[in-house]
Amino acid sequence: MDCFYRDTYEDCGKVHTFTRLGERNGGPDRRADEIIANYLEPFDYDGLVIDVDHEPESEQMAAVAEVFHALAKKWGPGSASSRLMIFDQDILLPQTSLIAQVFHDCSYYFADTYGMDVRRIQGLFEQVRDFVPASKFVTGFSFYEEGGPRWGDVTYPIEGSRVKDLLSWHPFDSNRTGGLFAYAIDRDGVAQGDDRLRRTDFKTMHYLKEELENKGVSHE
Repeated sequence: MDCFYRDTYEDCGKVHTFTRLGERNGGPDRRADEIIANYLEPFDYDGLVIDVDHEPESEQMAAVAEVFHALAKKWGPGSASSRLMIFDQDILLPQTSLIAQVFHDCSYYFADTYGMDVRRIQGLFEQVRDFVPASKFVTGFSFYEEGGPRWGDVTYPIEGSRVKDLLSWHPFDSNRTGGLFAYAIDRDGVAQGDDRLRRTDFKTMHYLKEELENKGVSHE
């Protein structure tokens, strides 16, 4: 999300520079064009996940929202292509007020519920339900990433794991959600604590996909 409002920022050791935001420089439309030209068009992506891992400062909030609107119109759900734009909220942070301003520009709301007791998810949903319908609220789990946190979301056999509980979760007054998303899917089938590189047949993902389809949840 930093590139929505910072003129220069560092990502993975590389410094990225944009035209300064401001009406004389083209404003939010110019920034959206630069994001599309540099990071989206070269790869022909069919969607974009915006990782919201911190709350923009008050003076930055308007700029971030305006770039969201421009990007959605030029490239995302509001464009002729109808590509996905996904708001990914880090649950370790307070629910950002940004969602109230930009959700109509987004296809889904991802809640990073890694390692979370399923009984707590209703509280997360309550914080955003005025803007996010249950059909667009998507909970997330993580496979064990080598050297990474031990979330405990996926254990084997799968029937006794937390991700199985996520399959059954839905808001109290709705019988559906937007589905599930997975982090580190290349580690599907790897036991927690096993840091060796492993080949996967994505057996767990195939199982979850089938279960979601049986519940009538589409996948994109």
